[in-house]
Amino acid sequence: MDQNKKFKLRRNTYTIALVLVAAAAIFGFYTNYKQTGSFTNGIDLLMRKQEVVLTDPTLEIKKGDKVNIDFVGYVDGEEVKDGSTDGHGVRLTVGSGRLLGDMEEQLVGHHPGDHFTMTLTFPEDFKRKELQGKEATIDMTVNGIYGYEDEENP
Repeated sequence: MDQNKKFKLRRNTYTIALVLVAAAAIFGFYTNYKQTGSFTNGIDLLMRKQEVVLTDPTLEIKKGDKVNIDFVGYVDGEEVKDGSTDGHGVRLTVGSGRLLGDMEEQLVGHHPGDHFTMTLTFPEDFKRKELQGKEATIDMTVNGIYGYEDEENP
């Protein structure tokens, strides 16, 4: 292959790479605009505070809060298969309806660090037949509430 063809091939490769990087950047800014409703520059994105799990025991869970919880479920005194977070923590928005029954409502009013037991009854149409209509106890731990280190300047 002659020098001229090599140069054109290399130039085309660089051009394609540049177009892909530009498209990725534009997509990132568009995605951020859809989430926040405003355009920001790259520096603003880098400087934006990140949510962390706040463990201050004076904080109280309210509906709509994002929380990190751990739980283990029991039926008839035995641990429910796949009914535990295995200590890994789960992010949940209280009131989103992701958990069974009124589990989310029972979180309201609790604080980071709280350990408590809640009860619920599996629905009659629950996907696992062996649990349908059974009463369960859930050992719950509130690991924290998502927020910012400095709540006055989120």
